[in-house]
Amino acid sequence: MPLSEITNYIAYSERIGSAGQPTAEQFAEIRTEGYEAVLSLLPDRPPYFADEEQLVAALGLEFARIPVEWDSPQLAQLETFFEVMNRWRGRRVFVHCAMNMRVSAFLYLYHTLHEGAGEAQAHALMNQIWEPEGVWEEFVRHAKTHFQTA
Repeated sequence: MPLSEITNYIAYSERIGSAGQPTAEQFAEIRTEGYEAVLSLLPDRPPYFADEEQLVAALGLEFARIPVEWDSPQLAQLETFFEVMNRWRGRRVFVHCAMNMRVSAFLYLYHTLHEGAGEAQAHALMNQIWEPEGVWEEFVRHAKTHFQTA
């Protein structure tokens, strides 16, 4: 089963992939493809994959969760995201949420603020999934201002 079958899968680079919520079988494929760590931005409650941390650990992958509520993303969560991604620098990391919308916004900010990616390239990757609007548009704008001046 190719990773492209996972909802909204994107390979950002050789090191970072992202998607919506994988199934148990898809987590096994993520491991087979050489990913070493999984980062979830979903809250730890149904309807999301309740056994995810245990499944990922059983596959020999490192796991972290930053519970980002859809209607209220926080700068502190983004800062934790940056810390985890920087701690896992040099490792293959698979990042997911429900539909890859939260993740695409967080990765856009990570790539432009921490990886030195060009605005157009990072924005184009995010736009493969969506164009943030409402609370997410405001969050992205506020985060760019906050972390560029910090």
